[in-house]
Amino acid sequence: MKNKLALKKVGFIYAPILCIFVTGCGDNSLLKAVRNFTTTRVTASKTVTIISEDFYQSCVRKYSSLPIEPIPTILQLQNKLPYDKRIQGLGTCNEQWKIGEDFQKSNDVLLKDMASLEAISSDNVVIFPDTTRDKLLNAINGLPLGNSNDPNISADRQQAVQAGVGILQLISKIFLNKFRQNQLSEVIVNTNDDVQAYILILKKSVLRGYIQGYLQQEQDNIDLQYNLIVTDLLHKEFPNVDPNKPAENLAFDISSPFYSIDNEWREKRAEVDKNIEIGRLYIQFLDEVAQGHNELYILIKGKPPEGLAGNQVTQNQTEKIKQLAQKRLERIQYIAKKLEKKLAK
Repeated sequence: MKNKLALKKVGFIYAPILCIFVTGCGDNSLLKAVRNFTTTRVTASKTVTIISEDFYQSCVRKYSSLPIEPIPTILQLQNKLPYDKRIQGLGTCNEQWKIGEDFQKSNDVLLKDMASLEAISSDNVVIFPDTTRDKLLNAINGLPLGNSNDPNISADRQQAVQAGVGILQLISKIFLNKFRQNQLSEVIVNTNDDVQAYILILKKSVLRGYIQGYLQQEQDNIDLQYNLIVTDLLHKEFPNVDPNKPAENLAFDISSPFYSIDNEWREKRAEVDKNIEIGRLYIQFLDEVAQGHNELYILIKGKPPEGLAGNQVTQNQTEKIKQLAQKRLERIQYIAKKLEKKLAK
């Protein structure tokens, strides 16, 4: 999204570059390119909502797949019922709603920052994030970042808090009309460090917190449950097979319950795989946003990207800059389309 904005910004920034940062060049095609980012930003917002709600749902699925003790005598000795362990685990899932809300709020700041840049590039109204400084701090501190014993996590959170507050303060200034269209380049330069640091923590939250911390654990429980079921089925259907001398071409009979069990396993795994793919695509999207924003920063600072020499922007270099921006825009739109397809399934 940011890339979208970044590209939009890139698009809009071309005008300032061509005019030596003087407004009024009237390149409508570039302004239109900026607005094209809106669609991808909307897609990113949908993705954030899906992931934030899935923290709870993944917890429920994980404990719903927890194997039960199949031996009644053991349950009696332990004074337990078959579903006790599952029910106890499910009881902890309500806590995940808060984690989902923190994830939503933290990502919303980034999306609103992109929207703000888009707004001032076209003199539109800026929509302020539904949060305060304290609420943002609480949200960032509530982001799942993997192993809580990792000594780097505390430093990551502190850096993200500093960056998040910086972004929120800038949105406030834009919201209060302290920045105008001709100051867009200043806004991008001043926020680049914060944007890079903030996106890094959001990417870690999706990878370590959501994918590795929730979805892969959910997948592990699914595998454990069905491995136990199929192992028991193997013992029942092939009781006389010598493990030291296994028969060749041994297979379940066509009427065996194995096939329906196997289909269930595939379906449950597919559901988790879909969510993992959504998370990975969103990470790619965030990465593109970070790169796009940094490219804008480099261009505005007068240091042309790789392949562009010198500090003066010639007509030929301008075309190369436009091509660079177009490629970034196409990449963002490509990821957004893949996300849309996954979200629609």
